[in-house]
Amino acid sequence: MTLAFDPNADFGAVTDRTESITLQPAAGGAVQVDAALRRRPVVGEARSFGRRVTEPGAIQTDVVWHLPAGALANAPVPGDKITSSDGMVWTILQAELQTLGSRWRCVARHLAIAETLDTLVDVDVALARKDRHGGPELLWRRWKANVRASIQPASITASVDNDVRAIDATHAVHFQEDFALGPRHRLVDRQGRIYLVLRVEKQQTHGELMQALVKQAGIVTTT
Repeated sequence: MTLAFDPNADFGAVTDRTESITLQPAAGGAVQVDAALRRRPVVGEARSFGRRVTEPGAIQTDVVWHLPAGALANAPVPGDKITSSDGMVWTILQAELQTLGSRWRCVARHLAIAETLDTLVDVDVALARKDRHGGPELLWRRWKANVRASIQPASITASVDNDVRAIDATHAVHFQEDFALGPRHRLVDRQGRIYLVLRVEKQQTHGELMQALVKQAGIVTTT
């Protein structure tokens, strides 16, 4: 994506379209920046495990911000956050100094799905031990609590055996934070539902969310 800024052609109109934003460096703190310019956004579909995500809200929007260099004591870097005047949060992907050093050109991304992280889950880790008969046994121990996430259905299949109907359901889970997660972990939501971790995709670039493919455990009904 390339959006050019021509100070000679654009600056007269630019001043009428600027806004105040808050820049939050990844290292901490916050800086209010006036006269920030937001260029025309480019909207696309977010991707999950190499495929497009079609659930409502799974939209990513890329935009170029121009920030006055004189308002910033430190250079913006990838991973910094911009909160725009309408309350949307953008993650900076690229930043470069332009217009003879007077403005920072920042490519940033907003993920609509990040606004739907409305589920709290606990993360358990499996510990191997022997039971009282000397056989192998798994013990689940709480490893991380109150992780903010979004859980969306991915696939559902059903099977019947001896009048017992079993439902095999997988879900795509997006997380607010990036942390170590793998097949030795499970998720437990506030309703007590258990999700076994099948696969994890870490952040590839700034502005993406870590995601996991999980299988819901223990859904059995009688027919």
